[in-house]
Formats: sequence, C-alpha cells, structure tokens
Amino acid sequence: MIRFFLLLFICTSAISLVNAQSASNIWSIDFVKCQGNHREEMVYYYQNNWKVFRDSMLERGLISAYAVLETKADSLGRFDLILMTGYPDSLTWKKSEDNFRPIIKAIRPESNLLLNGVKAAEFRALQFFKTAHTLFASPNLPAINIDPSPIATISFKEINRDIWQPFMEAYRSKKSEQYIALHAPDFIRASGGKSLHTSDLAQYAQSVRKSFSRFEKELQVAISFSFFERTASKNTASERGIYRLTYIKADGTTEQYYGRFHVFLRKINGKWKISVDYDTDDGEAIGETQFEAGKGLMEF
Repeated sequence: MIRFFLLLFICTSAISLVNAQSASNIWSIDFVKCQGNHREEMVYYYQNNWKVFRDSMLERGLISAYAVLETKADSLGRFDLILMTGYPDSLTWKKSEDNFRPIIKAIRPESNLLLNGVKAAEFRALQFFKTAHTLFASPNLPAINIDPSPIATISFKEINRDIWQPFMEAYRSKKSEQYIALHAPDFIRASGGKSLHTSDLAQYAQSVRKSFSRFEKELQVAISFSFFERTASKNTASERGIYRLTYIKADGTTEQYYGRFHVFLRKINGKWKISVDYDTDDGEAIGETQFEAGKGLMEF
C-alpha cells in the first residue's frame, strides 16, 4: 500500500485547501517520478513555475484548488509526486489548456526557471495522468476570526444594537423603511456570483421596497446571521458571514435561503450605519452546515 509521508506544499493553509475541495468538481492529477538524484531540482521547478501559474489561475477563478503531494515510490506506485489541480466545473476543465497558455506566456515568456541548469527531462518522468470527479467532500467551513480587542468588543455591542437587531426586526415586522434607515446616505450595494450588479442607496431602496412588498404574502419572514470575521475600531468596522433567510408560507411550509455577506460600517452622528454591503453565493452550495459553523451575534 502506498504510504504518504509528506505534504510538500499547498497553495494556502490546510483549511483553505479543504474549503477549495468543496468547490472542486473535477480534479486533474499527474503522477511524477523523480529522475536520478534530482529531487531538489524537481521541487524547485514545480514551486517556481507550476505553482506560480496556478496562483495566477486561482486569482482569476479558472481553477479552484491545487496541491503537490510527495509520496514514497514502491512496487505498487513508481512515482514520487502527485500533482493535483481542481476545477469548479467541466467547462473550465475542458478549457484549461486555452486558459493556461496566455498565463504561462505572460509569466515565463522565455522559458521556465530551472535549478542548476537541470532540464525537466533530466529530473522528472511523467508516469501517468488521471482525471477524477468529486462525489462528496468536506463542507466549506471558513476559519473563525473575531477581533478580541476591547475596542472591537464595545463596537460589536453597539453594532448589534444599531444594525443587526433592528435589521432582523425589520424583516420580522416587514417594515422596509426601518431596514432602509440602517444604511448610510452614500451607501453602495454590490452583488457577486451570478447576479453581478452595483447600486446606490436610492436604487437599492427601490428594490428593497419591492422585495418587502412580496413578504406580505408570507405568513412569517425571518433573517439571521452567522459570523466568520468581525473587526472594528471606534468608528469603522468590517464583518463577514452567512445569512439565513426563512419564509414560513401561508400553507405552513418553510423555505430557507443562504448567502455570504460582507458589510463595511461607519459610525455617523453617534450611530452605526451600513456603508457597503456585498453578498454572493460564491458559485457554491451554502447551507445549514456552513451557517451553524459561524458565530452568533453575541459570540465575541
């Protein structure tokens, strides 16, 4: 049985790779054998070329994860490295060569970086290649990062009082104007994912009123929040998390929707206001598992 003993390097932290795996539907996997006594040259090549190209692809959303694993070659597996690249969907995977080509040309227009002048054919042999589809994976659970400073704690209590509690109450009571009043005059609303758009306060208020008017046909409406990141000074704050919107319909059935949010807040005339509100589904499934993994309003 092949025995893995070293994680050579991963694109980000171990937690980030687990998160990315949830969004990787297709994996491209290469199995590589080290030639001669050239492990150092081989590792240098992949870390300074292969990895660099994938960092650029990650920034552009053209891949969803990557990793290089080192294993001990034996009679069952004559390879030393396993190179893994994750793609969010089959279309992105099919276009991978077209997507990689301009990035490689831009980053390494002449040739790849080599250590000690040892060429790729001298330090590696590509044994075989596989593609794999994700059947299931660990849920996407972002790391919790709540500012522990005394100033932040005081501000969080004020923000809960001025923003999140009246925010939830506005949904419960279906009062659009109460909700709109939580936003700054120069407010910016932005949506990512499949619904790309931005709007100012006037435009956003118009859409809010339409949404709240639709709430009237529901028996109950509730929104709640789970936080993964909160930081604040005396007058500014940034908070990220997941919201859960719950509808109890007239027939008694319940529907729930989830999304990620990132808000920036400012204190204006002694009260906190939402200055920027960005939300997205990140093109991935977000559900109760992700919501429950965060922190509640008073958990700081």
